[in-house]
Amino acid sequence: DECYETLAESEFRVGLFYLDIRKACRAAIARFNDVLEKYPSYKRQDELHFRLGSAYQMCGQLDQALPHFQRVVDSFPESEFREEAQTILSTLQVADRPQSPTLK
Repeated sequence: DECYETLAESEFRVGLFYLDIRKACRAAIARFNDVLEKYPSYKRQDELHFRLGSAYQMCGQLDQALPHFQRVVDSFPESEFREEAQTILSTLQVADRPQSPTLK
């Protein structure tokens, strides 16, 4: 289990490097998705989904970002990322609504 977590953490940190330092959203998405696939019981699932949503958002793939932010809100009520995920969801969902015509 410890080895499993160490491998998952290592892959996750590479994804964070790509996201936060290099601003390389596609590379971050690939790393984070690898963690989801290879290490489904990784202990930091809340942050993993939050960061994956952020990477998709950075790449302009909002349809891909929304489910990850929603997962944080729905599945991790005690997460430190929940409030920010909820705020992002609210912002993205408002921005996604069709604009009503302006009355003159």
